[in-house]
Amino acid sequence: MQDETIVTRAVLRLSRRELRAYRAHGLLDDEVATAAAERRVRRIRRLRRDLGMSYDTIAVVVRLVERIEQLEGFSADVPGVRVIGP
Repeated sequence: MQDETIVTRAVLRLSRRELRAYRAHGLLDDEVATAAAERRVRRIRRLRRDLGMSYDTIAVVVRLVERIEQLEGFSADVPGVRVIGP
């Protein structure tokens, strides 16, 4: 777990403080660094920096946006690409 956390922090460019805060507020799981996790971290940082949202508010917003993207069929692999069809 320790090595995995170091790799996650390095790939996502997170400080220990950020990683602890994100995990404490349910914004990041104990997942390894993935493209989805990287997008989530960028989104969290923008919401915090640009709008001054609390971590609890960010958690709600991030879950809603990800759910909307899922329902609308956005591809997680290619940003901005919408999948049409069943």
